[in-house]
Amino acid sequence: MTESTTTRRPRLDTKTALAIVGACVGIAGAVLALLQYRSEQPNAHVTLSAASLVTPGLDVQRIPEELAEIEEEFGDVTAKYIMDLRDEALLLEDEADGFDDRLERFNAELQSVIKHFDVKHTGWTADDIQFDRGTITWPDGMTLSGAELGLLFPTDLVEEIRALDGAPDAEFLVRIRHEAQRLYDPDPTDMRRTQAVAARLRQVRTPIQDYILKKVRLVRVEATVENRSRMPTVLLCQALLRVYKNESEFADIFVRLDNPELLEGFNVRTLVFQSKALEAFSEEDRDFVMAAFEQEYECFLLIQDLHRNCWSAEGKFSEARFDASRRDLVTACNQRFPPE
Repeated sequence: MTESTTTRRPRLDTKTALAIVGACVGIAGAVLALLQYRSEQPNAHVTLSAASLVTPGLDVQRIPEELAEIEEEFGDVTAKYIMDLRDEALLLEDEADGFDDRLERFNAELQSVIKHFDVKHTGWTADDIQFDRGTITWPDGMTLSGAELGLLFPTDLVEEIRALDGAPDAEFLVRIRHEAQRLYDPDPTDMRRTQAVAARLRQVRTPIQDYILKKVRLVRVEATVENRSRMPTVLLCQALLRVYKNESEFADIFVRLDNPELLEGFNVRTLVFQSKALEAFSEEDRDFVMAAFEQEYECFLLIQDLHRNCWSAEGKFSEARFDASRRDLVTACNQRFPPE
């Protein structure tokens, strides 16, 4: 008779079973926590949409605002000149047909007013006063004639002027000029204030003149940035556009946002970066950049966030591809980007 044996498996007691379940739950929790941590780190994906050379637009709405500020500050010496300019500037806000012609005329009028205030602050002598057929003209363009002349000049001198037949002789002209100078001789305080007006008007005119002459060009970069995590981040203003001719020849162009951009979690933003004026580049860099846009070089955009993470995108200047060093670019970013 054969005796059979049965092997019994040891039973897990409750305590051991709970320990194993707890360990599994702990591992699962750690994995989930790691996945959650990774998903909550900023994870930006950058797509370079366009890079181009542009002439900045003209903010025509700002022009009458600037003129109003000048009038408010210097109204005691500007008379109607600034008021009339401001009325003309308001017409520029209609950018319909004929805008360029209206802007040219406004620019010429603005330059004329600047010259007027230049004359007022540089000073003048009696010899600079003109007299022609009963009308006195001061160097700043102010005139006096007719009834006003009768009110402001001595009666005997007015009668002699009205009795004139032709041009006055030299001695009579001296009398007229000295009386005109006595009547209107700007004081030093007014001259300093008119100098300030001329300087402010030049600031208004500079972007207009640059726009008309197409003098200022800059690099404009459009990029789409997608945050593929739930954690928001802030993109810093300054970014780096590296433009390649080949692996060893490249130029770094620093471009900027107007303001830091908040990028919410799982959100997409389209951003516009701009460089300083191309005319401010070194001649070598300017020539390189001009050639880059004419010959469609490769480019590479690098942006930073508040946590000093660097996010990049390759450009589409050409179909040619090559293995550019990312490490060099990141090193350049870390070394050359100043903290915001």
